[in-house]
Amino acid sequence: MGAWGYGSFENDDALDWVGDLTDGRSLKPVEAALDAALGAEADFGISGEAECGSAAAEVVAALGGAPSGDLPEEIAEWIATRPWERRGLLSRLTGKGGGGQSDRPPREVFGPLVAKAQRVVERVMQDEGVRSRFLDEAGVAEWERHARDLAARLGRCAS
Repeated sequence: MGAWGYGSFENDDALDWVGDLTDGRSLKPVEAALDAALGAEADFGISGEAECGSAAAEVVAALGGAPSGDLPEEIAEWIATRPWERRGLLSRLTGKGGGGQSDRPPREVFGPLVAKAQRVVERVMQDEGVRSRFLDEAGVAEWERHARDLAARLGRCAS
């Protein structure tokens, strides 16, 4: 039986993506999920791109200090066990070096991730294919509540 709900982690595609993320050590799965959701070929009606993009946006919000109350424990542990070493993160993502440590990725990496995550949430919220998955107005309203909450938390990360 598949999982399906209103929140970012209440579906099979997002839960599978969480496993892929937490099996690795980099932010590349986050960027890949955001890029796929923003891609011209993204078809939210039949693919898991909306779900994985939303889950990736949740990871960005959590990295920015604004996690969801529904953040899966494995993501919280993944974040907590990886103090972001600027040099290592920058070299893996951009090929540039840096120094020092931080609780979250450096601003030159984190800022663009937040902006990308915000665009994903906006695009998913506007997509009729995603809305059509909910059978009634109450379901759409509950899903919108979750999406607006994520958008607001990402907004706090951007400021």
